[in-house]
Amino acid sequence: PFLGVRYVPVSADLVEKEKLGRDYGVFIIGGPNEPGVVTGSPAAKAGLKERDIILAINGEKVDQDHPLASIIQKYQVDQEVTLKVFRDGKEFEVKVKLEERK
Repeated sequence: PFLGVRYVPVSADLVEKEKLGRDYGVFIIGGPNEPGVVTGSPAAKAGLKERDIILAINGEKVDQDHPLASIIQKYQVDQEVTLKVFRDGKEFEVKVKLEERK
């Protein structure tokens, strides 16, 4: 299953540096010539944006002990999951249909 985000785990240093507002989850961020949200990916179709923080998947908290990649692997291609996301000081939920990695 493929979500289509590039990210770094939220750490105490990152919270301080980026003024994140949450101390767990994964921070969607790209690198040089690599967007944080892959164009055409399930994440892009669901409206996720660079600098969003994914906090949970189907109610399972994303943190150091429960990495995003490990949680995603519990699901199947074409399965819909609900992400809890933090953006601009607000938490919201968004449904995403996982796809096969191309």
